[in-house]
Amino acid sequence: MRKTILAPLLFASLFALGGCSIGDSSSPSHFYVLTPIPEGTAPMSFEGEAPNVGLTRVQIPSFLDRPQIVLNTAANEVVYSEFNRWSEPLGQGIAETVRRNLLVLIGPGKVSAFPWMQSFPRDYNVQIVIQEFGAYTYLNEVKLRGVYRIEKLEPKNRETVFVGEVAYTQPIAGETQNYEDIVGALSQTLARLSKDIASEIQKLESQQKQEDAKGSQALMGESGSSSAAPDSSDESSEAGKGMLQPHFRSTSKE
Repeated sequence: MRKTILAPLLFASLFALGGCSIGDSSSPSHFYVLTPIPEGTAPMSFEGEAPNVGLTRVQIPSFLDRPQIVLNTAANEVVYSEFNRWSEPLGQGIAETVRRNLLVLIGPGKVSAFPWMQSFPRDYNVQIVIQEFGAYTYLNEVKLRGVYRIEKLEPKNRETVFVGEVAYTQPIAGETQNYEDIVGALSQTLARLSKDIASEIQKLESQQKQEDAKGSQALMGESGSSSAAPDSSDESSEAGKGMLQPHFRSTSKE
């Protein structure tokens, strides 16, 4: 009689344990993506047609190049969250988010990411090097720190025309350990980076048009003059007009 009672109890216990094991075998991980700025965001205004921009591969530090979301829990401690992960390689996700942001800010069809489409002509290349990108839970904020470079592309020449160093901090809405809020704050830092890049391209384009206008006026003045043959030194001076000169500036945003 005793054996008859114990057998069903033992079977029930094994079934319960088996049920727990089956439940635990299913992945408890959560996967996250960075989000671009809304499509209704006001774009930058350009004099004439907006330029075509190419975004090269985004470089990130090796300690960030992994699926787990990185948490900085102290000034000298990093924790990798095994159950909260990126849904794609982080460098690729950053590049795609910035590309989509620039499409909104510069214009549809005006931004392409590496690898290039051969039929896509580029006026500028943008290279981004991320040095810091993560959550600082003990400060309840996220940080993005990095450098971006803008190249002006000519048919037979390319020139670095701007290098910017940026540092952004963004508070984490809600509780520190809420990963949805952490990823949302990181996305906002990328929005700020994208707006700074678009703004610099806008300034470069405006400067280029001003230089071109000055060059055209000078040429018209020369063609209308009946003076003697132009001096060679003047010609070399005029040849420099219209050339886009490089600018280097460091920016820091809080």
